[in-house]
Amino acid sequence: MKKAAIAEIKQQLNDINDLHDPYVLNLQTDSRKGVQQLLVQLERRIAKKQKLVTQYQLMQHYERQCRIDGHTLVAGIDEVGRGPLAGPVVAAAVILAEDTVILGLNDSKQLNEKKRGLLAGKIQKQALAIGIAQVAPAEIDRLNIYQASRLAMKEAVEQLQLVPQHLLIDAMQIDLDIPQEKIIKGDAK
Repeated sequence: MKKAAIAEIKQQLNDINDLHDPYVLNLQTDSRKGVQQLLVQLERRIAKKQKLVTQYQLMQHYERQCRIDGHTLVAGIDEVGRGPLAGPVVAAAVILAEDTVILGLNDSKQLNEKKRGLLAGKIQKQALAIGIAQVAPAEIDRLNIYQASRLAMKEAVEQLQLVPQHLLIDAMQIDLDIPQEKIIKGDAK
């Protein structure tokens, strides 16, 4: 019986996410170096995806606790622009459905531009609500950067099309009468 070409095997493996798949188990007996390399690549891809799944599940800790407490609409809020010397501070508030899974989410400073763009598209597509607000440099000069960040976050929450029942905020509290939790390093958690 003729063995499948390496390119054909590679194509088949693209759709497999389980090392115990019968096709994979059969390939383990194929002594060709190219096939064995493809199996190593598959193993790495599956391990990388599992790491992302585990990371996402850990990140859901705060949302899960909010839902246990009866809050179904939980907004995560963060800002960008506190570090630069010039420019606005921008904040976003996002509410995701409980069953949403977006692998690879992380502190934006830990992601390259391409990955940030891909994740932004996924968030925009899957979010129940998104609010974005910015505070201009002149207002930052008037208030200070900390207060301007709080203002941008408050305005982002107010722009949400749904009223959140709980807020998860990166490292601060905002002036809203909504239960909230200040999370240190929240952008990565």
